[in-house]
Amino acid sequence: MGSIPLPIGFPPLALSAALAAVLLVAVARPAPARGTRLLAVAALLGALAWTLSHWGERFQTELLRWDGLGAAWMLLLLLGSLPLALLIEIRGERPLALLLGTVLGMALLATANHLFLLFLGLEIMSLSLYLLVALTPNHADRGAGSSANSGRRIEAAIKYFFCGAFVAAIYLFGLSIYYAKTGGMAMRPHPFESPGLALAVTLMVCAALFKIGAFPMHFWLPDVYEAAAPELSAFMSTTVKAAGILLLARLAVLLPHGNTPGPEMWLPWIALATMTLGNLLALRQTNLQRLLAYSSLSHVGYLLAGVWAWFKSAGAPEQAASIYFYLLTYLFMSMGAFLFVKAAGVSRYDEIRGLSRRSPGLAAFFALMLLSLAGIPPTGGFLAKFFILWDVLRSGSVWLAVAIALNSLIGLGYYFSLIQAAVFDEPVEPGPASPPITLPARLTLWACSLGTLILGLLPGVRTLLAACLER
Repeated sequence: MGSIPLPIGFPPLALSAALAAVLLVAVARPAPARGTRLLAVAALLGALAWTLSHWGERFQTELLRWDGLGAAWMLLLLLGSLPLALLIEIRGERPLALLLGTVLGMALLATANHLFLLFLGLEIMSLSLYLLVALTPNHADRGAGSSANSGRRIEAAIKYFFCGAFVAAIYLFGLSIYYAKTGGMAMRPHPFESPGLALAVTLMVCAALFKIGAFPMHFWLPDVYEAAAPELSAFMSTTVKAAGILLLARLAVLLPHGNTPGPEMWLPWIALATMTLGNLLALRQTNLQRLLAYSSLSHVGYLLAGVWAWFKSAGAPEQAASIYFYLLTYLFMSMGAFLFVKAAGVSRYDEIRGLSRRSPGLAAFFALMLLSLAGIPPTGGFLAKFFILWDVLRSGSVWLAVAIALNSLIGLGYYFSLIQAAVFDEPVEPGPASPPITLPARLTLWACSLGTLILGLLPGVRTLLAACLER
């Protein structure tokens, strides 16, 4: 692949232009909320159309590159960003400008060919997210406790910011060691083994572990997911998590296979600790968003096991397709579960008791999302876990496969408890009335339902994904 000028419409360039347009409109004159939303959605759809039309093409510069892997991740990130652009409650241009900044950072993660540009993408995404958490109102902000809820949101954003700043410093420290050992910052594997190189990559990997909330970088996650607006928590649990997994995969291949203590040695243990901690702590939660936060932590553990199997296979497309399939399925089922919280107007476990009596459609939808998260056939969640489990077994780790199976059984405890409360229990007292569901929200809920069911019935999608990732 030779070095060529970047084409017009390249997603990072298009998103930068859209972000600049939103900011210029805000400076020139206050624009109606609908106009700025349409501009943001149009930018995301334009980037999506460009990605699909240029699938299979390859080009690169010293800083950026485009190939089948970048196109696949870009598609996933844009699909996960569209629901937030449609559903986020906006007061002025700031939320949509911050959303475009977040997507721009993720686009750089998907297309970067340089470690420092990777850091810039990570920080652009992160700084925008910190402000989105603080500025986006939650559905629980209305009423008597609005000031307390707003305070919790700001507190969570501050915790997120300071933890992220610490991790950014660790990444830069690792990058400096990497540059000292290799003399460059290009993203390519190095043929030599070195404890210093392993330390450098490990420090940079800490940033990816923080973004996906893996143990021991998980302590910020439940507070932020609980305090943020449900649609924003859905975005962070799916799309931002996908960007973090992409960052982790890109960094993990910088090390050669050998005796250095790289990802091949410590990823399985982090995966085990993450999935076990997430499932055990989820059993004790009564706040729905906090419970779903710990549920997402357990799924991070399963994904890390898949990343380890992919690393063991030296980057085989089949293992990469398993990770991508899991993230695609998780996009539908986790986003659907968080959006249910907003659509039903609930926040605590007791409030969903007897939901099927007052809103049978929402109760059935929530049950479907929970069954998929639990990995029950014929949902997409079952096939996603099966592919990861099969890849782990093929990679030679029976104990990690057993750990995944046992943790899936633990997860049944809180998933089935929620289904029982929503579908079978009698309401203890009249629950909160479900707020009106807007057309974009209704379409998103239907898309989550259909995506969860279709992916569960089409196992051949994984083979198709493997072929697409090779292009």
